[in-house]
Parts: sequence; structure tokens; C-alpha cells
Amino acid sequence: MKRVFIVGAIGFGKMSDECMMHQVMVNVRQDHPGAHVGVLSDQPGQTAKLGVEAVPRHDVKAMWEAVEDSDTVVWLWSEHVTDWRTFGLELLLIRLAKWRNKHLVVYRPAASPQPAGWLAGPARRVCSKSDETYVYGLTDDVHPHPLVAVRPSRRDGLRLLQEEGIYTSQRPVAWCIDHKTVSQRTRDVASLADELVEEGTHLVFLPVDHFADMEAANHVLDHMRRAVPVVRKMYPPQQWIDILADMHAVVTTYDAVQALCSGLHVPCVRLNEEMTVNDIDRLRQGVNE
Repeated sequence: MKRVFIVGAIGFGKMSDECMMHQVMVNVRQDHPGAHVGVLSDQPGQTAKLGVEAVPRHDVKAMWEAVEDSDTVVWLWSEHVTDWRTFGLELLLIRLAKWRNKHLVVYRPAASPQPAGWLAGPARRVCSKSDETYVYGLTDDVHPHPLVAVRPSRRDGLRLLQEEGIYTSQRPVAWCIDHKTVSQRTRDVASLADELVEEGTHLVFLPVDHFADMEAANHVLDHMRRAVPVVRKMYPPQQWIDILADMHAVVTTYDAVQALCSGLHVPCVRLNEEMTVNDIDRLRQGVNE
């Protein structure tokens, strides 16, 4: 493996995808020192800062050459819902890689959202014909989630938050809740957050799907009696991991965040999208342990 091209929803502010890309890049460089890594990105300037060749999504020639020059193409099937244009472009590049006889590796989350319409069938067929396919998740019947293997670079996550203007007298509890759940249960989320703050818990909203989750956090704050800081800066993957590693505990609806917490040994409370009364009681108990 000398030249690797990573295809995925990179550059869209979705931290689970960014961290996945980062971990795959780390794995490639550990297993194949000196390997060249290229990454398809919607924000190539930011992605290039990670020490990879960033291939712009809007540059057809660059994308073609990236596939042609690689010996291995890795497809990171996003855990987030992506629009058909984004997903369709990725599928086109993967089919091109297969046509050009590249070694094809697919990482597909077991609980991934299915692409709409006619793209579902071709995507499944591509996965079935890949050289390596890893259907990963958090259960024993699938491949272990790749993000379980992450490690912090250093314990300075709180310093990063302080530089952003977020100060806490103790390690906070991070809320990584998806915008869909928030939109369905805004008042419940706000009420629970208020109760935890009044009990002395330091909370911070840490977006995963950055822009959508940050907007959802602002919506929750509109219904809260207490103010809670929101992480608004978009961090590089390793720094985002370092921030997560410095949390007292994490509340999440994301599989990726739960996997990250497992690898970082950070207590994590999983919140179901429906958020029942039992979930709320379990959440309060888990955060305060």
C-alpha cells in the first residue's frame, strides 16, 4: 500500500466523519510508513493542514487523477444523512476505482442512514464487490467501531476550551446530542439540562454535526433558565478528540461518540432518540456518578 485515497463526507463539519478519516490515516501510516494519503474534501484548505493531499470535491480532473494514481481506495460511508449529490459523487468515485482495479476498502456503519431512491441498490452492490468491507458498530455481531482505537495526543482539551472563552472550575459534562433528537424533544432536553446545572453539574454543548447541532444547542438554550456554553469553534479531529478526552462524562445519541468515549475511557451515557422517562433517570444517575 503506497498511495491511498480516502473518499467520504470530509469537510462538512461532521466530526464523526472527520475523526474516522483521521483514524484511518493514522492506521495507514502506522502499518505502511511512507504511504501517500489523499483525502476527498469539501474544504481542502482545512483538510490539507492534517498533512494529507486534499482533493477538492469540485475539481473533476483532480478527483480522477487521485483515483488513477492510488493503489488503494478507502470509502468511509458516513454515519450522517448526506444529500444525494454528496453520496452520489462518492459512489461514482468508488465505482471508478473498482473499474480501474484498485484495491477497494469500505467502512460501513451498521446503523448508517440509507441513501434515498435509486442510489441504495448500487451502493449495496459496490459494498458486496469490494476487496474488504467492514460493517462496524457497537455490538458483538459486527466489526468493532474503528473509533474505539483513538487515543488523545495530550491532555489539554480544557485549555483549548479556555482559549475559546469557555472556563469551568471542574471538568464539564459534554452534551453531544443530534439535532433531530433536539428538534423532537427540545423542552425535555432543556428541562433536564437545567436540572443538572442546578444540581451543580457543569455542562457544555459539544456539536458533532457541527452546524446543525450548534443551531440545535442554541434552540435548547432559548428554552433553558440557565446559560450553558456551546463549543462554536470547529476543531481539527485530534484536538476535538483531546477535548472529548478531558470531559468528566459525555451524554450522546451518536454511535461514533460512544465509540470514542470507549477508546478514551470517558464515562458515556447513551440517550435514545425517544428519550423516555427511564432514559432521563438513567442519564441523571450516570452523569452524577
